[in-house]
Amino acid sequence: MKLIQPTMKSVFFTFLGLILFVTISNSQWKLNYYVDDFGDSTKESYNYVDIIGKFSNSATTNSECLFRLIQDKDKFRIIVFEYQKYPANFTTSYSSGGYTISASVQLKVKDPDGEIKTFFFDVSKKEIYQKNTPRIPQKSLAYFLTKKGVYKFTFKEGAYSISTYNFELEIVQPLEVKREKYRGEETVKDKKKNRYKRKTKKHNS
Repeated sequence: MKLIQPTMKSVFFTFLGLILFVTISNSQWKLNYYVDDFGDSTKESYNYVDIIGKFSNSATTNSECLFRLIQDKDKFRIIVFEYQKYPANFTTSYSSGGYTISASVQLKVKDPDGEIKTFFFDVSKKEIYQKNTPRIPQKSLAYFLTKKGVYKFTFKEGAYSISTYNFELEIVQPLEVKREKYRGEETVKDKKKNRYKRKTKKHNS
């Protein structure tokens, strides 16, 4: 599936509108649909939001950066445009001890209550991404963004030349994300049912 590709003219005015929107208003998730190889919209949807943040490296300090957050049923993706226009050129792998190792990123997030968690993201050339894990929700960023308020993000990228990225997302209405019970987890209903089974088994023995 592909993201819808607008014309250059619409990109300019949309991009300008996004900058004004991010600067003036709260960050809001928007709904869109993937397109097929013929450019037609499919029924597979995704939510996205654009945010202006900062990045620093050996060549610049606290320069503006555009972050596009994309969330669908399978993944959470963060696409980065340095100076708001140049796609980031991330390191996807590096060599160590004669082995080629796939790169990963530790994304640190502080929620509106001050709780800080670290999430591990895989790296492609122009984005970082994480597969949703509904059976282990505590490992997925998608299941952490459930409160209203401001979340702060930071991550570092690069095997040799390190770049640091920072941005904030104010959530007005959290997205609903499918959640499954994971192994070892018991709901209140499960606990009552299992307690009843144990009592019944003990009574019958």
